[in-house]
Amino acid sequence: MKRTVLIIILVILVAVVAFGIYQYRRLFFAPLPAEQTLTLQAVEQRVEISRDAYGTPHIVAQNSKDLFYGIGYAQAQDRLFQMDLNRRIGTGRLAELFGDKALSLDRFMHTIGLPELAQETPDFAAPELPDLVDAYVQGINDYLRQAVAEDKLPLEYRLLGVQPELWRPEDSWATGCYLAWALAYNYSSELIMAQVAEKVSPQRLTDLLPHYPPDKPVHIDRAMMAAAAETGRRLKHLFALVPALAGASGGSNAWAVAGNRSASGKPLLAADPHLQAGRIPGVFYAMHLSAPQVEEFGVAMPGQPFILIGRNAHLAWGVTNNGADVQDLFVFQRHPKRRNEYHYNQQWLPLEKTLKTIKVKDEESASGFRNDTLIVYRTLRGPVISDMAKDSVLVSLHWLGEESPLDFSVFWLFTKARNWQEFRRAAMAYNGSPQNLVYADREGHIAYRVMGSIPERNPRVEWNSFLPVDGGNPDFQWVGMRPAEEMPELVDPPEGLIASANQPTYRADDPRYFPQKNDPGFRVARIRQLLTKQEKHDLNSFARIQSDSYSLLAERLMSRWSEELEQIPALSNKDMIAVLRKGPQDDQAMHLYHLLRRRFAFNTLRDELGDSLAAAYLDDWYLSLSPWLDIIDQKKPWLDDVTTPEKEDYSDILSKSWREVTDYLSRTGTGLSWQKAHRVPYRHPFSKVSRILAYFLDHPAQPMAGDGETINRAGFDYTPQTGADFDVSFVAAFRQVVDLAHPEHALGVLQTGSSGQPGSAHYDDQIDLWLQGKYISWDLTDK
Repeated sequence: MKRTVLIIILVILVAVVAFGIYQYRRLFFAPLPAEQTLTLQAVEQRVEISRDAYGTPHIVAQNSKDLFYGIGYAQAQDRLFQMDLNRRIGTGRLAELFGDKALSLDRFMHTIGLPELAQETPDFAAPELPDLVDAYVQGINDYLRQAVAEDKLPLEYRLLGVQPELWRPEDSWATGCYLAWALAYNYSSELIMAQVAEKVSPQRLTDLLPHYPPDKPVHIDRAMMAAAAETGRRLKHLFALVPALAGASGGSNAWAVAGNRSASGKPLLAADPHLQAGRIPGVFYAMHLSAPQVEEFGVAMPGQPFILIGRNAHLAWGVTNNGADVQDLFVFQRHPKRRNEYHYNQQWLPLEKTLKTIKVKDEESASGFRNDTLIVYRTLRGPVISDMAKDSVLVSLHWLGEESPLDFSVFWLFTKARNWQEFRRAAMAYNGSPQNLVYADREGHIAYRVMGSIPERNPRVEWNSFLPVDGGNPDFQWVGMRPAEEMPELVDPPEGLIASANQPTYRADDPRYFPQKNDPGFRVARIRQLLTKQEKHDLNSFARIQSDSYSLLAERLMSRWSEELEQIPALSNKDMIAVLRKGPQDDQAMHLYHLLRRRFAFNTLRDELGDSLAAAYLDDWYLSLSPWLDIIDQKKPWLDDVTTPEKEDYSDILSKSWREVTDYLSRTGTGLSWQKAHRVPYRHPFSKVSRILAYFLDHPAQPMAGDGETINRAGFDYTPQTGADFDVSFVAAFRQVVDLAHPEHALGVLQTGSSGQPGSAHYDDQIDLWLQGKYISWDLTDK
């Protein structure tokens, strides 16, 4: 009897283990594409999708429609759930999956009008594009149907207990609109500066504004700023949930040298855009496309069929964000009794109202869903983003997407371009958020051009691009867009090099100037320093430059602070000062420098702004860095601590910050190591649900050199705590280097891997290569 019971128990245990293994493999390994050639019947003929050793798809077709079909199929194989998330963010439909947790995000997207913008059809610069996108959609849906039929949907759908809807062309436009919104990032800075304006005098406010003449104080309407400030506080949780809503302000690098600076005698080009760090799967998707008149390798955003950055058989290009201001906040007085009216140009106008219905997952409902009703209010300047239920003053947002439907077909024209003239013609048709293009071709040309739409603001009134303006004044309006013919451009400069790293396009006193949110210029200075240091470059030297982690700003401040600290008799810890003096190439010195810099920055601002607002201001890298450096360089009154009766100066704040750092290190016994404190956390969106999921979905955090001002970008968020780590928040999403003497061969690497499937060997197989500054071959061949 006992033997029979033991056998039964053993059989049950084996069955449970077998079922567990089956479910594990079903969850994590079912949808993986094989590393072999897949031949599919496409729209007109057959298409081949082969994969290299890193899972990168090489898509070969006999015509463009079938090529787009193959792109859709391959992207769906690798990134279906990521594509679904991107479209749901852009169409305001996340709450259908995640319920009330995502409702505020959906309400915001419907308020700013992205779902409606995705429905609008532009006059495409490439008129064949709608048919090609239809083929792309067919490829996605054919794979989706197959995955459902074969029970091979990605893990995320199994965890949620849902099936994806079929893809539609407008879903691709929605992902594009979402990207355009993320690259237009000025309004969040206006919300921060409105909060600052609540707390400080106009002169102090001027000190914190980039590119603003110190002898021209700003004029502040307190009620206007208070309304915008409250809106900023209300939206703060959304920015934490999806940082791209506040703007993808990480930056990018791109540079090129002419043949006279190249070992091959032909131009070289490098590109690495900087976006949110540690996302699994990564932002970009690498692919090789081959068809008649098409031979291209580069990266796309999953959900869109276009290669955004890459090269074809004739030319290569990189893209960096220009930072031009394409968003404005307008503040209107609201009628004290007729709450649906606002004041404009000495009259009361009715608010436009649109009713929206948002579907929300609700387990208590019989259908599993409920409907949420949203009323979107609009002024003549755009949607109202302030709280209609409470505020007596309205904040309205106007941005580029309000002007005309966005046309992304120019990237398909880049694919087909054969020379600078064709490429330039395509760039002139782009009407999205302004971008800097860096270009090189086989004919020996290198070039730079700004593409996109830049608003022309009424010059009769004084605008500050970092503050809300008076919506009731009709002079505050956009009066058109800068003509494409007048966009900044540079072709074949005599020095034989072009470098773009989000630096200002023009000086503020240049008549061609337009408002921008920019990097102070330390990265581009370092790029130029390394490009001119070596007489001839090749792919290897370009790769080394992309991995350069030397900070010119750190060099400047470490040298200065070590000398100044030596001159303060009351300070001890001379050994620690000696560590600081070692400079940016030393791991311990970099950690000490950043501990001191963080304390110095907070001690400069926290007495007047408070920790939370000081952190928000400092986290807005391009908003805060230049003004803060001006404060410490010019020793402005911000250095006085207003909470004490004494009048502190630069030396006092430096001493205080140094004592806080050294006391913390002594008290806690914390060792100095920048790469231990400064790590990239690799996280899947679902890993917060449980530790078990985090174990399977996340990749261990990895140490990283560099910082926010190094070419090898590794920025971090500011936190008030002295000993907090410096988790990396934005990095190069991918890297590419190209020699136009051999455009069929190039080097590239993604931040994570090709696949979004956790069980795939290609889920995170490029992380170590990326961290070590290594590359894989991105060749125009499927071999």
